[in-house]
Amino acid sequence: MRCSEIFFVYLDLEIHLIAEKPTYEELSQQVQELKREIENSTQKGQALEEIECYYRAFFEHGLDGVVVLDPETARAIDFNDQVCRQLG
Repeated sequence: MRCSEIFFVYLDLEIHLIAEKPTYEELSQQVQELKREIENSTQKGQALEEIECYYRAFFEHGLDGVVVLDPETARAIDFNDQVCRQLG
């Protein structure tokens, strides 16, 4: 399922200072670790995109009126069309 929303996935990259020249095996292992991290991030991004699509569909097309409030100010920060129809 694709959604028209844009998502940003931030990768946590660690920077290591190298005292010695790494061996081929060490470099190969680091490359494999990076590949796993990238795949994990990609899977998380895809899961987030799917959840966002379900949320948007519920929010925009649901039969219930939905209002999202800012917990600190109690101000409405988002609401769906159904609320407008219900409240006028």
